[in-house]
Amino acid sequence: MVIRLAKNNLSALVFAYLLTFFGYVFAQAYPLATGIAINGVLSNDYISIIWLIFCHLLMVFFEVIAKLYDTRVYTKIHAVFVTNIVVDSHEKRIDPMLISGRSTLLKEYVSFLERDVPDILLSIVGLFVSIFSIFYIDSTVGAACLCFFVPSMVIAYNLSRKSRVLNQELNNHLESEVSILQEGKPRQIKRHFLLVSKWKIKLSDMEAISYGLSEIFVILLFMLSLWRLSLGNAVEAGTVYTMFVYLWRFVTSFDALPQIAQKISNLQDINRRLRDL
Repeated sequence: MVIRLAKNNLSALVFAYLLTFFGYVFAQAYPLATGIAINGVLSNDYISIIWLIFCHLLMVFFEVIAKLYDTRVYTKIHAVFVTNIVVDSHEKRIDPMLISGRSTLLKEYVSFLERDVPDILLSIVGLFVSIFSIFYIDSTVGAACLCFFVPSMVIAYNLSRKSRVLNQELNNHLESEVSILQEGKPRQIKRHFLLVSKWKIKLSDMEAISYGLSEIFVILLFMLSLWRLSLGNAVEAGTVYTMFVYLWRFVTSFDALPQIAQKISNLQDINRRLRDL
């Protein structure tokens, strides 16, 4: 269903993602421009500062335009999407309580397009720019970063697989929330929200554990980077700054993987529930 939603709003989404993409590109290039500026200033070459200013201005320009445009696009998409689904469901004579419960899940689709797709885009841009910059500075550290892909993808896959069951249980309760609240039985309401909290806590715990496992490899990566830099006879300050900023950009690109894996798993379950709507 998320693909159908994207197709129905393709031109607006493409323009929104392009604005976001260019903002990300200049944001990712900013540390490199900063490193060049630092080395330039230390060698009395102040022309290099112009690149830093130019990069900063373009980054801010695209980010501001994207924020102004995004709110208008996604609020409209959500309004039209929910309206069409609910009206169609009434025409099919689906239980109003079920329609109401599931309509609260529809916002997950728009949220995925508005937040998660740009996060995925940011991760992709960040990975490519970071890997290129790190390889340029030190190919050994760059190769180590490529090896980092393997454990990160394994951890994300396991999280996605285990999240399917948890998301199914959580959505079962969210789907019946309207009916439970309307009945107004205190014990039943309390039990409902305790169970919702239980499944949310389990999902959060799994995400936290996945993050912790990934950070073990991050520590090893930074230790290798420090060792490699210690071997250099004349390492410039700007180069050291650029290396570690892009290492942070690289690893933080993977930080979004657990959340994205859970979101995709959740959308798969919601899509299964909405097939009859």
